[in-house]
Amino acid sequence: MTLEISQLDICPCCKRPLIKPSIFPSVTGRTRRRLVHLIAANPGMKGPQLMQLLYADNPEGGALCRKIISVLVHYARPQLAKDGYKIDYSVGRGGGYRLRRIK
Repeated sequence: MTLEISQLDICPCCKRPLIKPSIFPSVTGRTRRRLVHLIAANPGMKGPQLMQLLYADNPEGGALCRKIISVLVHYARPQLAKDGYKIDYSVGRGGGYRLRRIK
């Protein structure tokens, strides 16, 4: 299942995305938290697709550098470890970012 842009929860008044309570309470930062939720909902998604969904609501288009995804993941990893999760990345066919529970 992939998360479509139209499935994002948008406030009917101000047309901005609604911030839901996170199931990952240790992850701080709105963009970082949203990235973790996107990876959890879409296992195997690659960087360009994540960027498109992550910055879909940004009228300026969001970050210009694709490496921002790996930077956000880098900072989210130690925070997710507190909740018992980790983000893996694999290359090749069927690869991409995946959220896994730490054993």
